[in-house]
Amino acid sequence: MESFGYGSSQAFRSTDIQNDLSRQLDALRQRSPENFSTPVYVLITANDTVSGQIEERFREAEKCYSGKRIILIPYLLGNHHWTGILIEWNSMGQIERSQFIDPVTGSDCIPDELQKNFIEIFAKNILRSKTMLKHEDRTKSATLTIANLLNAVQNSDLHQSSSQQNFSSFSTDEGLSAWHKDQNCPTTSCEGNQMNLGELEKRLSSGLAKFKISDINILSDRIRRSKDRIEEYRATERIEDAEKEMNYLREYEMLAELAEKINRAKLNVSDLDTANLEKQLADNLAKMQISDVQVLSERIARSEKRIEEYREEGRSDDVEKEQKLLSFAVRF
Repeated sequence: MESFGYGSSQAFRSTDIQNDLSRQLDALRQRSPENFSTPVYVLITANDTVSGQIEERFREAEKCYSGKRIILIPYLLGNHHWTGILIEWNSMGQIERSQFIDPVTGSDCIPDELQKNFIEIFAKNILRSKTMLKHEDRTKSATLTIANLLNAVQNSDLHQSSSQQNFSSFSTDEGLSAWHKDQNCPTTSCEGNQMNLGELEKRLSSGLAKFKISDINILSDRIRRSKDRIEEYRATERIEDAEKEMNYLREYEMLAELAEKINRAKLNVSDLDTANLEKQLADNLAKMQISDVQVLSERIARSEKRIEEYREEGRSDDVEKEQKLLSFAVRF
């Protein structure tokens, strides 16, 4: 992946960066097409001082494009302070990344009005601050914003969006890497399924214990309560509380998905056990030249009758032989 930085010799830019960003994006796409499997679109700059402008960009991003995509929006806060907004959708039309990238050192908070506008357009999503290249001199913010957005676009194909959100211990990159490995590596043997099942159950138990959940059935109630809180926080413009609660909600939902995966794995193990038993029965019926299970029960009944007859006639050798044949048949 080609990485971008800033050069101290670059002139201060007071003009709109949208054209420069588009031009550099096109050049990079031609040099490294492998880093651009997701379509990327650059929208016209939004100015913080112009009322309604950023809402228009958000609506355009949502309504004028479709499918898997990345939208870049240059955002000017005023006084030559450039920032960038990146929004990424998956193929299902769900937002996977929504990032506000401010390159000025010491300026780390998302403006309240910007967050409010984002939530109004994209319900149940929150704009998150993303730390990338920074400098204390805001006159370098134009150059740094272009570099940060280009780097963020390329990172899209290298990392799953969930690993790029800075969640707590259950959602670390290492944990998610293991999670995605489990998701993408189906097991073909019964023994392998049981081994993976044990690991998944340990992970679920650890996650439930972390949130003091004693019963998996309680999880759905936690999810519902968390969603209700988020709606209440947003309604009262408690953005930080809503963002914090979103982190809890995502972890609850991951646990719910993990529980569902365990249920599917148990069904797979059960199916494999049943299939193995059926195959074993079919093989042994073939050895005994029996075409139907019903025939097997009839043969067992006849064998038991012969044993009784042999005993009455004192034919101990035949009794022993018939008992061996009967024990073989009964096993299957």
